[in-house]
Amino acid sequence: MLLTQKVALITGTATGIGETTAHLFAENGARVFLLDRDAQRNAAVAESIRAAGGWARSFAGDVRQASEIAPAVEAAISEFGQIDLLINNAGIYPRAAFLEMTEAQWDEMQDINLKSMYHTHKLVMPHMVARRSGKVVNISSVTFHLGVANLSH
Repeated sequence: MLLTQKVALITGTATGIGETTAHLFAENGARVFLLDRDAQRNAAVAESIRAAGGWARSFAGDVRQASEIAPAVEAAISEFGQIDLLINNAGIYPRAAFLEMTEAQWDEMQDINLKSMYHTHKLVMPHMVARRSGKVVNISSVTFHLGVANLSH
């Protein structure tokens, strides 16, 4: 139980890497706060963690809006007085040729994949700094280094 008594806030937890990370953290003793815009799937992930004996609480929210992240942060601080681990995992990778891409498509990807980290950091880090403790992990894609067709944004 490497993470016993630790509190983790993880974004993008309804599927994939975020879901797996939430399960792994809970299996190792962390209390996990799950944040994803897919409320139904996110709640199912939290339920599966609890069914396996872990602690999880699900929040539906769009990481593009600080106001939709804040309830999860506030709940973690209210219930446990801390957030030890912030895992920024939310991300989308819609393919679009650059010359055909709309500004809205560009903005959506930038807001979810990058601006969301600004919001989570601004909301969580004051608590970490006050406690002089905490870890932040920002998950990215290998496409950042490789360059992939139709993922210029």
